[in-house]
Amino acid sequence: MGPEVRAQLKWFRIGKTENKQDVKIIYGRKGEENYYDNFTGIIKSIDYTEKEVDFQKNGKPEMVKQYTVKFDAGDTVEHVWAVDVDSNLFLNFINSIAGLADIAQPVNMSVYQKNGYANIWLKSNGQDLRWKYPIDVIPKPAQITVDGEVIMNEKTGKPQLSYKKRREWVAELVKNINSRIRAVETEGYEPVIEEVEEVSF
Repeated sequence: MGPEVRAQLKWFRIGKTENKQDVKIIYGRKGEENYYDNFTGIIKSIDYTEKEVDFQKNGKPEMVKQYTVKFDAGDTVEHVWAVDVDSNLFLNFINSIAGLADIAQPVNMSVYQKNGYANIWLKSNGQDLRWKYPIDVIPKPAQITVDGEVIMNEKTGKPQLSYKKRREWVAELVKNINSRIRAVETEGYEPVIEEVEEVSF
């Protein structure tokens, strides 16, 4: 038996184009980008990653925390969406996928701009995927305080926020969805689904 052949990875992100006017699905490095309005694929896994990246801004690396979502788009590569863990894009995505009845069905993701920010709209089998959980059960980011004083962000001039509770809530959704994916791909495996409403916040 020969060595395992791993699929080539094609990474994409969602954001504004170079003209800062349009929101697209973006493949490729700066100066070599390819832009798309939508993407369709079957979700194969969702993984949390941490890595240090030197942005050459302040002379020291910064810790980048992301989710990487792998898709099978029916071609010879694995398509990987890298998105910040605290991104509203990912919150929108994961809360919509949580309501998907058949996790093995392809999902279509379209991108658009709303109030100056990138946003996504999901469909499966021609049906819109709405949020499974309403906004009032999702933990809100909390202002960070020290000795009762609100800590301000030096770059934005706005209060610094902690996403700890929301990250925990999102992580439960990711765990449930990965369990459902494994159940599809592994004969005899029963998915372990936990109700995220019971997460304390």
